[in-house]
Amino acid sequence: MDADPGLVLDASGIDPAVAAVLPEALATAWWNLVALGGVTPGDRVLVTGANSGVGHLAVQAARALGAMPIALVRDAQWVEPLRALGAESVFVTPVADGCLPEVDVIMDLVGGVEVALIASTSLAARGRWLSVGLLGGSTVEIDLRSVIRRRLVLTGSSLRSLTADERRHAMAGVRRDLWPAVRAGRIAPAIAGTYDIADIDDAQRRMEHGGLLGKLVLEHPAAIP
Repeated sequence: MDADPGLVLDASGIDPAVAAVLPEALATAWWNLVALGGVTPGDRVLVTGANSGVGHLAVQAARALGAMPIALVRDAQWVEPLRALGAESVFVTPVADGCLPEVDVIMDLVGGVEVALIASTSLAARGRWLSVGLLGGSTVEIDLRSVIRRRLVLTGSSLRSLTADERRHAMAGVRRDLWPAVRAGRIAPAIAGTYDIADIDDAQRRMEHGGLLGKLVLEHPAAIP
């Protein structure tokens, strides 16, 4: 079966390992930041789980879109690497009340009670909370009075739930808004490790252990030119 041209990016000249990890992560970032979040230049964007495979690329995508990315992580070891990737500032959880700046958008890759509290206190008027991941928990309590008073928007998405046309739209957005930054080296994935396809169980265990910056890559001998 031929690939849908609307879902294909021109990866000529790009290292295969780099090309392999970009499409899904950048499509997730673009769909949430632009299609749902309406991010515009100057917006302050908080990315939770910012050291994750999608998170560290969302930080770079926000910067490429002209926004001011702010990263939230659980380990101080990721502060300097994420600053080097373009984060305006990096905070380590738990964050004391009042320490986070006001933000326009939260791209939430973690979920849970702590992020819900951050959203209720740090989102600016008309702020957008984009729920993408649930590792921190799927059930939270929200004070709807704050939502109404500040006209907040809570939405969520996953690429799997998108229609074929929406996926093409997302990839067109990546192609237009983010791929030039990839070509220019302003968006570059961190490769946390490379595994042979035969060692997929080891890769899975490493991923589940956590504590990574970026993506794990699986290599298949038949796919290496």
